[in-house]
Amino acid sequence: MIGSYRRLLAFALLGIISGAISATGVISITPPDNFGLLLIFVLPGLAFGVIIGPALCYGGWLRPGRVPVWVVLATLGHFAAALCVTALTWRLQAALLLSEQSAILIAATLAGTLGGGILADANRFLIPGAGWITPTIVGATLGPLVLVHDAGPILGRLVFYVIWQAGYAAALALVLPPRWKQKSDAR
Repeated sequence: MIGSYRRLLAFALLGIISGAISATGVISITPPDNFGLLLIFVLPGLAFGVIIGPALCYGGWLRPGRVPVWVVLATLGHFAAALCVTALTWRLQAALLLSEQSAILIAATLAGTLGGGILADANRFLIPGAGWITPTIVGATLGPLVLVHDAGPILGRLVFYVIWQAGYAAALALVLPPRWKQKSDAR
């Protein structure tokens, strides 16, 4: 049982690191131009994938050849979530006559579900036996934190990315199966 707590804390710490890198990379983008917008859509998922993917490999859950695929899918998950919240917010606001904050809240919940679900399902595909429900629910729950993203270009983004990525990394750690054994390990 101690091992699972240590794993949870280790992944949460890695999520904090990737969240801090993500926030630092997008802090200077205010207001975003086309390249800046692309960076906001790609960098956080890429940072998360580059840090968590190798950790999954090091821990024995992800085979080395699958790490680049995991990184790409982590980037794709964040890209889909960012696109979803961006595209849905104004549409919800217009269609349902919602305030901007209410529209963002609904869109961010859906976006967190989508992005979290994409990576959770990819994780399940790349790591047989990994669960997907908990990370998807955590993605949906953490999605509305995007509201703090606009609280300020430094603190708001830092709080959002650090909490989101630490929470999601911990959720992934909770649903990992027993480690696989390499041929050299099975003696």
